Amino acid sequence: MGIWGKISGKALQDKVNEYSEVYGEVLLGLHRDLEKQNGLLQDCQQHLDSQIQLLKEQEKQVTALAGSLRDLHNRHEQFELKATTEFVSLHSTVEQFQSEASALAATRENLTQLAQDLKQKGALMQNGFAAQAKQIQHIRFLCILSYIFALAIGWAVWLIR
Repeated sequence: MGIWGKISGKALQDKVNEYSEVYGEVLLGLHRDLEKQNGLLQDCQQHLDSQIQLLKEQEKQVTALAGSLRDLHNRHEQFELKATTEFVSLHSTVEQFQSEASALAATRENLTQLAQDLKQKGALMQNGFAAQAKQIQHIRFLCILSYIFALAIGWAVWLIR
């Protein structure tokens, strides 16, 4: 365009239109990215919920097994009082139960640690998503501000003409 385009503001109007299209595409891209991240966050939340439910079920099983172990230990004491001749076999059974109790206690500790790790990872993911959302919100604001500024310049040029 030459001098006439500069004087009439056509060149500026073309630039404003070009920037408006670019910012519009940027905003659409940001919106698509937000939708994807929202889907990922929901998938993570569902996965975390299912893991927590699984841990709760396993904790119930561990509690039931601990109750069963206490019952078996009580029976052992009763048999020991009644029959001293079976003491050796009952003693080996108690040792086996104690090793199972240790394994159950270790499993429970592992499950507790796993639950804590999952909670921490979930919190970290939520913090990360919140930070990304803030950044996207800031970029949106800058895009809108740039668009408004471009419109204001366009209007000013149009009024000057």
